[in-house]
Formats: sequence, C-alpha cells, structure tokens
Amino acid sequence: GRHDEALVIRREVYDIMLDWLGISNGDTIGNGCNLAISLALQGLYDEAIPLLNELLPVARRSLGLNHDFTLNVGSNLAESLSNNPKRMSDAHSNSHQSVPQCQEACFLIPDTDDDVVEALGLMQDVTLRRQQVFGQAHPGTVTAERLLSVIQVKLMY
Repeated sequence: GRHDEALVIRREVYDIMLDWLGISNGDTIGNGCNLAISLALQGLYDEAIPLLNELLPVARRSLGLNHDFTLNVGSNLAESLSNNPKRMSDAHSNSHQSVPQCQEACFLIPDTDDDVVEALGLMQDVTLRRQQVFGQAHPGTVTAERLLSVIQVKLMY
C-alpha cells in the first residue's frame, strides 16, 4: 500500500547506483528494472518505457542476451508496451474487457497494434531464451509464456 514511498526510494537507489557503478553494471540494471516496474505499477508508463528502452541495449551488451536481468528488462518492457493505457482507444478506455482465453487477465484492448507488435516480438525472444537457458519448468519461463499468451490474445482483438 505504500507505493508512492517505494517509488521515491527506488528512484534514489537507482540514481545512487548510476553515480557509483554506472549504467552498465548488473546491479544498476537490476535496480533500473525494479524502478521501471514500480513506475508501471503506478501507471507511469511514459517514464517506465523510456527507462526500459534505455536499459535493454545496455543489458544485452554488458550482461549478454541470456542473462536473467536482460531477460527481465525485455519482459518488463514488453509488458509495459502492451499495457500502456495511453495507447488505448476511447471506446475501451472506461471499462475493462475480459478475454475468454485469458482466465487471469482482464485488460484493455489497444487502439493501435504498434506497441503490442513490438511487445510480441520481445516476448517471443525472451520466452525462447528462457526455455533454452532455464528450461520449461523455471518460474521465469512459466511467467514469460503466460505473458506471451496474453500479448498474443491482445493482437487478436
């Protein structure tokens, strides 16, 4: 319940990590990803998406394509892109539309497919890498597969 306070602390921690360790450090990337999650949970996609877009190529370069932090950044970027309410149409902006194929998901249908198509490509890559590196039963793989399914359903509507 204290999301505002948590967001302030996450910003401070990330800024300190940037100053001390630089953006290429794994701990900085992990903290940046955590900050982006907090931003997205607060509905601040206009801040979360650029941060994740900045972190993803850095994580790929410095940690490698298959590193858990790199895959987390990719997953969180895909989820933020596919859930960004700024991309939602007025017809759907006032109510959630349940999609039968996604029993756990209740979400808005995007007005344009651009971000969702980008999210789909990211999640396909992340899911494949997680399957290859961590295996089918790994919790990160299961979560990635679930998010991939949700994004695929969004593109159907």
